[in-house]
Amino acid sequence: CTTPAAVPGLVPVSLSTGFVNTIVTDQLFEYHGEVNITHLVPSSGPTTGDSPIRVFFNTTHFSQDVAGETTVCRFGLIQVPASRRPTGIECRTPAFFDSFVGFSVSFNGHDFSDSTVQFSFEKPANISYLVPVFGASSGGTRVTVVGNHFSTTDSDRVVCCFGTEIVPALVVSGSEVWCTTPPM
Repeated sequence: CTTPAAVPGLVPVSLSTGFVNTIVTDQLFEYHGEVNITHLVPSSGPTTGDSPIRVFFNTTHFSQDVAGETTVCRFGLIQVPASRRPTGIECRTPAFFDSFVGFSVSFNGHDFSDSTVQFSFEKPANISYLVPVFGASSGGTRVTVVGNHFSTTDSDRVVCCFGTEIVPALVVSGSEVWCTTPPM
């Protein structure tokens, strides 16, 4: 059966054979409001896949029980399982070639959100060398990290780690990042 339009909420489902007989069940169908994806965190990931992402969305009606085992995320045409979290939905990225793809979500495995949200698959970053390779233990040395495939899409998530110390990084380009050493 194709569902008719309805207000969000639960409705009982019955079946009529076209005659006097109507089969009544205790099965319920839930209509939910339009799902508008607001953003993804992160909005990019490596082409190797298997990166967790959180999906944040607005909807006029959404039951905690709706997102079950049929909830899926779709990257382009590739579907992956999703799970419900208190703040949204979480799924893991598939392996994909480097490109931007449309992203959508479905709570029943059939009806997908209309979305203009995109996810960027990027080649994994790697470091070739550092300049300079040493500095004062008091910190404050600006280090240039040279390599390739540094994320310019989610540059606010890029950090440098010196031992266990984490410091902010400035992504200059896809092949250069600047960090300032912390005191050690």
